[in-house]
Amino acid sequence: MADKWRMDQTIKEVEFEYRGETVILKVKPITWSKKNQIISQCTTYSKDGEGKFNLDHYNKECLKYMVVEAPWGKTDHVFLSEIDDVLGAKLSQLIPSPGVEGEANMDFFGRGSESSSTEGEK
Repeated sequence: MADKWRMDQTIKEVEFEYRGETVILKVKPITWSKKNQIISQCTTYSKDGEGKFNLDHYNKECLKYMVVEAPWGKTDHVFLSEIDDVLGAKLSQLIPSPGVEGEANMDFFGRGSESSSTEGEK
């Protein structure tokens, strides 16, 4: 019963074209908790409390975690620092947005409150 609440961790194959060749990657999904851990690693605060988010570091950390098999070998910081824009754009499609879900959650909780009070009246 608990499995319906957990993310499916099945490794999936992802295929795309790059420089006339078909590239096949094995990719695992990133859980909510792991994504939050990576966001925390990529966020720093100044003495004034101003937050800065390092998107480059976030993208690389997500890909290092998610890509478990690739034709180039290990997907690490060095490799990701040396790829071109075309491959970077292809790989970027795998990366979850670091912030969009937060806005959606506010709407979800707003609607959730209304539906729970309506359901209680039935």
